[in-house]
Amino acid sequence: MIVIGLTGNIGTGKSTVSEILLGLGACVIDADKLGHKALKYGSPAWKEIVATFGKRVIGNTGEIDRKELAETAFSDPLALERLNQITHPRIIEMVKDAIEQCRRHGAKVVVVEAPLLFEAEWTLSIVDQVWLTVASEETIVKG
Repeated sequence: MIVIGLTGNIGTGKSTVSEILLGLGACVIDADKLGHKALKYGSPAWKEIVATFGKRVIGNTGEIDRKELAETAFSDPLALERLNQITHPRIIEMVKDAIEQCRRHGAKVVVVEAPLLFEAEWTLSIVDQVWLTVASEETIVKG
């Protein structure tokens, strides 16, 4: 089984490439969706994020307010580092579990769509190949 790490900036076509590969029989794992799942109300990551960043990052529904969390984390390099320390290990475990599920179902190719593949340092631990989507600025703006 081959595991492809698919990455690239927003609007460069990662989802389109994933859809094409899915249509060809690949098992596709969306790391962003797993990241959202990791932050569900009451999860260990949710609890640690609230303990670290305070109740201001909780939205009206009790879920993490991703916009508020992003504003908090991206305004301070240490806060971003802490957020990554909380989320990345959990997400990579979820990705590894999903890869194993694909393996058990007989997948020959698994695609891990992860915009932060390099930043999360997953390239060596979970993927065999890295595919990078690129697009011109004009194409990204049109998207």
